[in-house]
Parts: sequence; structure tokens; C-alpha cells
Amino acid sequence: MKTKLREPKVAALIMVVLLAASLFIGLNIGFYTLKSDITRMYQTRIEDSLEARIGAANGLIGLAKTNDVNEATVQRLQEDVDALQGTDSLSEQYDANSLLTGSFNGVAEQLSSSSAATSFQKDFETAQEDLELWGESYNYAVDDYNEAMDSFPAFVLRWAIFSGPLEKFH
Repeated sequence: MKTKLREPKVAALIMVVLLAASLFIGLNIGFYTLKSDITRMYQTRIEDSLEARIGAANGLIGLAKTNDVNEATVQRLQEDVDALQGTDSLSEQYDANSLLTGSFNGVAEQLSSSSAATSFQKDFETAQEDLELWGESYNYAVDDYNEAMDSFPAFVLRWAIFSGPLEKFH
């Protein structure tokens, strides 16, 4: 014995609701995965580059303490290292990295005759090149992600889950 739905409109409404729900869930999973991949891949590399710069700065601080270097300059470099380590957001990291560059160069200039200082400076500059490369790549990925999230139906999803745009590294 076959059972027939008495109200075809109800069945159609149920199908539309199920289709909309599955589309919403699928988009949510897709965009969440994309956002996670972008942040995990690029931010990890950015943080690795910053850690390499911190390592070079700490090496230079150790060298400066054993040589005749202005204590205030060394203290400023140490404060900038600590400030960079205490950052949470990408924009804070970018700003703290800029300050670190200035204070690092000040100490390195005073130790310019030291081969160890030259080595630390090379490591510091190489890490900056890596940082710029990964920062630029990250910003391109963020632009693509944010552009996709502004399109239909993704902007509805962004509104529904209260997801803001990704922050750029600048």
C-alpha cells in the first residue's frame, strides 16, 4: 500500500528548507576550513620569521653585553624584543617588528667591527626577507578570502555566523 502526501506544498517546503540548511552548513564548513588553512599556514610562517628575528636580536644583545655598547641602546633593543613577544594580533606584530628593526640596527651599528654581529645582522635580515614574503602572500590570500566572503551567498553566511574579515599583516 502506497502512502501519498496529502499536501505537496508541505513536501516542497520541507525540501527547500533541507536544501537551504545543507547549503548553509556546507558553506559554513568550507569557509571555516579555508579561513583555518589561511591562518594556520601563513601565520605560522610569519610567526616563525618573527621568532628568527627575535633569536638574532637576543644573540646581538648577548654580544653587546660583553662589549662596550651603550647600555640604553641595548636596553631599548631588549624592550623591543619583549614587546614583540607580547603581541597578540598581526598588526601589533607588524608594529613591534618595525620598532625592533630600528633598535637592532642601532646596536648592530655599534658592533659593526664584530664578525659575530655581522652574522646576527645577516640572520636578522634573512628573517625579514622571509617575513616580507610570507606577509605579502598572506595578504593576497586574505584579499581573496575577504572578497569571496563579500559575494552572495557567502555574505549571508558571514552575517549569520558573525564572522568578520580576516586581518591583514601590514
